[in-house]
Amino acid sequence: MYNKTIVCVYALDLLCSLRSAYLATPTNLKIRHYLIFLRSFYFLEHVSYMALVGSFSFNSFLFGVLSCIGTAFLAGLCTWITLKKHTLLLSQRAFADFVLSNLVLHLVIINFLDRFPSPILNVAFMSCKNVA
Repeated sequence: MYNKTIVCVYALDLLCSLRSAYLATPTNLKIRHYLIFLRSFYFLEHVSYMALVGSFSFNSFLFGVLSCIGTAFLAGLCTWITLKKHTLLLSQRAFADFVLSNLVLHLVIINFLDRFPSPILNVAFMSCKNVA
């Protein structure tokens, strides 16, 4: 058996090292990790709602799940790019890549589900579909 005092000392050392690492982490990186955590939590919320309620609104479920997974993946990828070489220009480019790739992701998801959020987009895209 382990000595309880030694285990407590190791646990306190671990907590102190985690706290010091957390305090040394830049604020923008904390915000990005919080975004990834929120998107992962929303994914679990969508899946649990679908498991409890059923498949009544399957299109909404697909849109929510794909949006959560895609945004969390893109946020993680852009965070990794920023951490690889930390310069101001690369950080701004990673943010621009994140915004543009999220725009493309959500347009693809909306087009895939064939549901547009506003009547203006619906009329504009439907008129483009009729031309082709």
